[in-house]
Amino acid sequence: MKKIIILTALLCFILPVFPKDAGGTVLQVRINQIVSNFPNLEVYLSVFSKNDQKPITDLVQGNFSFFVDGKPIQPKVKTEIFRYTDSPVSYYVLFLGSGVIAFNDEAMNNQKEAVKMLIDKMQKGKDYLSLSLISEDMKPVFKFEIDKDKMISGYAAVEADMGVSPRLYDSIYNMLPLIAEGDETVTKNIKRKIIMVISDGRDTGSKFEDQFNERIIKASVPVYNVGISVIGGEDLTKLEDMSIRTGGNYSFARTLKDVANVVDNFHSQIMNTYVLKFRMDKIKGDDQDHVLKISVNFKDEDQAADKPFFAKKAKLNIIVYILIIVLILLVMAGIVFLIIITRRKSRAQMGITKRICPQCKRRMKDDWDECLFCKYLPLKEKEKEE
Repeated sequence: MKKIIILTALLCFILPVFPKDAGGTVLQVRINQIVSNFPNLEVYLSVFSKNDQKPITDLVQGNFSFFVDGKPIQPKVKTEIFRYTDSPVSYYVLFLGSGVIAFNDEAMNNQKEAVKMLIDKMQKGKDYLSLSLISEDMKPVFKFEIDKDKMISGYAAVEADMGVSPRLYDSIYNMLPLIAEGDETVTKNIKRKIIMVISDGRDTGSKFEDQFNERIIKASVPVYNVGISVIGGEDLTKLEDMSIRTGGNYSFARTLKDVANVVDNFHSQIMNTYVLKFRMDKIKGDDQDHVLKISVNFKDEDQAADKPFFAKKAKLNIIVYILIIVLILLVMAGIVFLIIITRRKSRAQMGITKRICPQCKRRMKDDWDECLFCKYLPLKEKEKEE
């Protein structure tokens, strides 16, 4: 009996030590991007396990609930997994190339290995890569490259900036104009865009840190942050906050050799994202921001994510205006034509043809001996002439 009591006490003491979700699946839900051609929306939704970072890919439409500005909606949704859509991705990758890492060959080499692993995983001839260093500013290595051989030779030649302090937020901030450049040129037809950052979170006096949060959220591009530790004392909490705000993900590489594994997990999450396509039939375009919330229910767990989208008001262009005016004129001309035809038919039925009184110029029936309007008598006038 004593043994049972002691064992029970030990269990009561030990069990609370283990986290509640140990062994279970705790959902993580992120809205990566919303591609809006209002009222049509294309939403990239990432669902993965908090414990092992593995994507959850067996969800169906019934697992999703939709809300706009807090109100439930029930759109007809087309659901796909991104890897089956055969769609390209434009990757924008930043990795640490200055500061203390400049003196750590192991850290530099492991970052390069992670980049090489990502290049190997990319869809050949479809995906684009723009690679840059985090330095005093964003230092481009190459941009909008689709040739894998050129990518590999480009990253292999990268060297760290000695004696330069990293400005993390300025580097990411200045990545946004590059994305805008791609939208206007090479990658303009690519909807899916990903920013991936490998960093220890250190920042030395970025000029744009105050504007950073607003701009990075407005860009509507998810940021996947890989946290690394070089000599300790890093500030990684902001990296995690950035990822959550933008709909990306954050993971800490426990050792430098784990950087490639984290990037591999991120790539798996990206390729196994849900693509949800639907139409906002009951939401009117008003040129205002609205908030889309998607709740996911899986194995009795509920998690949700939200993201703003812009409900663009439909505007008619000049060609549409001209077509509408022409259509109105054609309809009016048709109505006038119908009135004329109808009046002619009714006159014919009444015996009124093209006979006109020569004196008052009004129409006369064929069987009238005189004009009822002016009393003109055609026969008498004829007699007078004779």
